[in-house]
Amino acid sequence: MTKTETLKVVCVVAVHRRYKVSIETINLLNKQTYPITIVVVGSEADKKNIGEKVECLFVVHKNLPLGKKWQAGLDYARGLSPDVVMVCGSDTWVTTDWVEKMLPYTKTHDVVGKNCFYTCNVLPNQPLEIIKRTYKDYTRRKSFPAGSGRLISRRVLNKVDWKLFPLNKNKALDGYCWAQISSAGGTHLVINEVEGAELLGIKSTEWGTITSFNKLKNSRNLLDLGTSLEPERWIEENFPGYVSVIKKLV
Repeated sequence: MTKTETLKVVCVVAVHRRYKVSIETINLLNKQTYPITIVVVGSEADKKNIGEKVECLFVVHKNLPLGKKWQAGLDYARGLSPDVVMVCGSDTWVTTDWVEKMLPYTKTHDVVGKNCFYTCNVLPNQPLEIIKRTYKDYTRRKSFPAGSGRLISRRVLNKVDWKLFPLNKNKALDGYCWAQISSAGGTHLVINEVEGAELLGIKSTEWGTITSFNKLKNSRNLLDLGTSLEPERWIEENFPGYVSVIKKLV
């Protein structure tokens, strides 16, 4: 992408507690090789414990309903006049060249991302464990990018008047977004083969989140891709220096 083709990218991140991992999520976003603006959405406590410790813009909003919270972040992003909006979960890390590698595809498609992703289990004094997942019903959802890391073009956001999230819902937000964009004629692109652009969810059963490692590992809706990775080696290859960071999260 040449200098004259530079696109403005705004990344929206919704946070809630889990301060250590969320701070590292935003730190990695700030290290992107392609410059982005980061908008974080969370409570007053989240602002104090996360927003005041990392470089970002912050929108204060209560946690529930989650759809309303995400929409508040998107509304704020709209005011920044971006060409592309990126969505990122508070405990999902993207490699530092994620935006640089995925962004060019937004020229031809409205939503771009991957639907194969890694998840790392983090527990005190336990070896790291990584699984790789995709959707079990892959035929039906092969054009459905995973929630975190996806890039959404301004073209299609304008078509839906930037109303992307259901204001009264806490679950199935990604499916709702997919339906909204599809109903407006938006196109989705899944490009799992982009080398070096990876998604890594950081989970701990001790955090008690609905997306805990064990629930993902045993999910009826996700397919195990059968990888036999050496977790620490894989993390160091894709997130240099972050093995030690992960071990300090709990």
